[in-house]
Amino acid sequence: MDECRRLCIVTDAFPLEEYPINHFLEQLVFAFADLGITCDVIAPHCPLFLRIKGIAYKPKAHSVRLTKQGNKVNVYCPSFLSFMGRKRLGINFLSLYQKAHCRSAMRFLRKHNQEYDAFYAHFILPSALTAVKLGRKYNKPVFFAYGDSSIDDILRTFSPDYLRKQLQTVNGVIAVSGKNRRELIDHHLVDADKIGVFLNAIDPSTFYVTNQNDARKELGIGPEDFVVAFIGHFDNRKGSRRVSQAIERLEGVKSIFIGAGKAAPDCRGILFSGRLPHHKIVTYLNAADVFVLPTLAEGCCNSIIEAMACGLPVISSNLPFNDDILDASNSIRIDPRSIDEIADAISLLQASHEKRKELSDGALKTAEKLTIDKRAENILTFMNARCG
Repeated sequence: MDECRRLCIVTDAFPLEEYPINHFLEQLVFAFADLGITCDVIAPHCPLFLRIKGIAYKPKAHSVRLTKQGNKVNVYCPSFLSFMGRKRLGINFLSLYQKAHCRSAMRFLRKHNQEYDAFYAHFILPSALTAVKLGRKYNKPVFFAYGDSSIDDILRTFSPDYLRKQLQTVNGVIAVSGKNRRELIDHHLVDADKIGVFLNAIDPSTFYVTNQNDARKELGIGPEDFVVAFIGHFDNRKGSRRVSQAIERLEGVKSIFIGAGKAAPDCRGILFSGRLPHHKIVTYLNAADVFVLPTLAEGCCNSIIEAMACGLPVISSNLPFNDDILDASNSIRIDPRSIDEIADAISLLQASHEKRKELSDGALKTAEKLTIDKRAENILTFMNARCG
């Protein structure tokens, strides 16, 4: 086989309007479809686990999504019964969940008798391990994306030896950053020559620069306000509270916090705090002056790229996962644990329109290179080269 023209994308969740998860996967799949690739998504899910967790993810068994160019993507969401969690009393519940996810995908393919050129899995757990078994059964190439923020959780669930054995037959890995590629190599999970680095990207028709005054009028924000934007889970890893504490030390700073979680911000001057539909985020970003995300761990952060595409200077972590997308031309990089450094960086940009403009120009130049259509083309080229 020379080309991958029919792809089966294996994942554990595909976004719904009311539950916007994995939007970056949806964008990639839609970009594949707009390049003429037939794409079917198989996203097995466990309703019992979702109910227990209070997660409002209730997909239809089958839906047809349309790309902006009008191409169809079939999304299949078979259900299965399992428990999920970490190891307790000697039982590896995530391993049981993994097996149930795989059985569900297997049953679906047996029932529908679909033919594919290759399997593409979104992340190692549970999808890549499921895709590996599907590839062996149907004698098809297997690829998986590795964009986890940390490999530690994976290695706490499955031993390196087990993962090496399972992943040794994959044809290629799409790592979202140099840091992610190094993790796979350092733990000897996949041969280095099988791993390509493809930075995450944005759809420029979804994230782009608009007039700031118009965005502020729409949202009821004053033209004189200095506004910090944050996007991410409200938790310690993303740093919502650290941003909140830094802003509390400053005068004249307003804020937008897009996300949800237990570590909700509580500083003065919050203009918005909560979830938003993905397509509405662009307006809030364009209403801001700077994007702040003191995250402790990432693969390659989509929110940062989205903010840069809207022309925002970035304040974020000086840790290696940001090395591929952030430098002195587009950002101020800080110790993500230091509230002092976060506050100082915000204060610097608040005081200097010239510095904001300099970093804004650099952010736009970086984002222009990170478009989803180009990323999809590069990934397909990589896959086709490894399918022969």
